[in-house]
Amino acid sequence: MNSITMKMQADQLIRMALQEDITSEDVSTNAVMPTEVKGTVDLIAKEDGIIAGLDVYARVFQMLDEKTEIDFKCKDGDEVKKGELMATLTGDIRVLLSGERVALNYLQRMSGIATYTRQVAKLLEGSKVTLLDTRKTTPNCRVFEKYAVRVGGGCNHRYNLSDGVLLKDYLDKQGVIAPDAAMSIIMPIIEAVKKIHSKGIIHRDISPDNIFIADENTIKIFDFGAARLNNSKEGMAAEPVIKVGYSPLEQYRDKSRQGFYTDVYAVGAILYQMLTGVKPIESTEREFKDELKSPRELGVKISANTDRAIMEALAVRPELRFQGIQEFQEALQNKRIAENPKEKLKKKRRTRNWAIALTATAAMAVAVGIGLYSTVLKPQASIFEAEIKKDTTIVV
Repeated sequence: MNSITMKMQADQLIRMALQEDITSEDVSTNAVMPTEVKGTVDLIAKEDGIIAGLDVYARVFQMLDEKTEIDFKCKDGDEVKKGELMATLTGDIRVLLSGERVALNYLQRMSGIATYTRQVAKLLEGSKVTLLDTRKTTPNCRVFEKYAVRVGGGCNHRYNLSDGVLLKDYLDKQGVIAPDAAMSIIMPIIEAVKKIHSKGIIHRDISPDNIFIADENTIKIFDFGAARLNNSKEGMAAEPVIKVGYSPLEQYRDKSRQGFYTDVYAVGAILYQMLTGVKPIESTEREFKDELKSPRELGVKISANTDRAIMEALAVRPELRFQGIQEFQEALQNKRIAENPKEKLKKKRRTRNWAIALTATAAMAVAVGIGLYSTVLKPQASIFEAEIKKDTTIVV
């Protein structure tokens, strides 16, 4: 931890911790050591792990007595073994005894976080996955815990609510968003979803309250608690995950097949809401009678192809939807012709009707053929058989 962070952030928190622990004279310490006596304390690892928080550990004793001397045998981020000597402290024994509880509490907690983070980071080695922490830290310990995550090999996601804004809060404040602005937001979201899908993962919970806008160039999707692998038993028989307005019909069905198209629906719903100011009609209400109006029908000035692309992404039936997020992106960029799902369904029904008609025609033809065989071919065969039976000798 650098000296500026220590002075501006950590010092006041360490002082509060000491004030909480030392409310008055330490009776036990005074009974054992009534006057100043110089002594030495060894800091020894009780188990294997990644050490983090040595500067904080030292700061506790230095705040009590600036004359305390510390000789470190390792540094933050080092892997230590059980029984290993990590530091030696020399100073007033009363100071060493009074500060040890707070110092060890910080060091143990920070080292525990760093150790666990390192274990997870090792599992991700060789991949392009970034390991992030959460804003939900222990009160008055955020600066220490986030530092420990970095020591362990992770990255800090966000420090507090001033780092950016949830898309949900942004939409609540802005209401309707102009098409150009909406596209500047949805495209980074699509890029993020493409990265998620490239790992074979279905997010299944994409919504404005899980999208964080740090700045105009940085948009993050989080909360992977409902995520599943695509084309796996979990993905094909996933439990329902409901986010009203953003969940497609298949997410309401227990053990229904879900795929990348499930996330496509959610992204389409977000874009629909940004452009119109309202969430799409719930997918369950559209199953038998789809009355969802397109953005253009609601007066939004976008191209016809963009309008069709949004509606195709919001198709109730998965097979009528874009099967991948790349297809949706290309349609929004006018690199692909989108098709309204209602028109798609009409074509599908016409194709099915033609297939039924052809099948019926073929069946009639077969029936006629059978009739001809019965009335013409069969009698001839009988005559032939009769003639053979009359002959007593057959020459081959």
